[in-house]
Amino acid sequence: MLSPEKLHANLAQFTGTETWYRYRFGQTTLAYYTDGVKYLADNADCYWLLTEIVSVQTETKIHREPFQVWHLQVDEEWGATLECEDGNDNVVFTKNIPFTDFPLKEITIWVEYGEMEEAYKPILLLPSEH
Repeated sequence: MLSPEKLHANLAQFTGTETWYRYRFGQTTLAYYTDGVKYLADNADCYWLLTEIVSVQTETKIHREPFQVWHLQVDEEWGATLECEDGNDNVVFTKNIPFTDFPLKEITIWVEYGEMEEAYKPILLLPSEH
């Protein structure tokens, strides 16, 4: 695993994406994610974070938000808080995570809904990839 400093520096290099990766459950594509989010998941070993975000997209209060700002904040005792805002600083979802080995103190992932292969799906991206 990369050091937190190196991971943070590498993530800052992502602007746009060349590939749309599918987040699947069986044969069903539930969401898409970008090169930067894939790099984060691979290098911070945090596909669990994508699962946390995608798994609540069916909740009405979250699904009705076409733009979402997800923040993961890790505390000194290696617990974390995952929070979703509507883009206007209104919190629509919060989850406490009792333990994580996520290497950064915090990360932000945006979710935008868009047309992907004739379906309206959530797309996870880093803010720098917008």
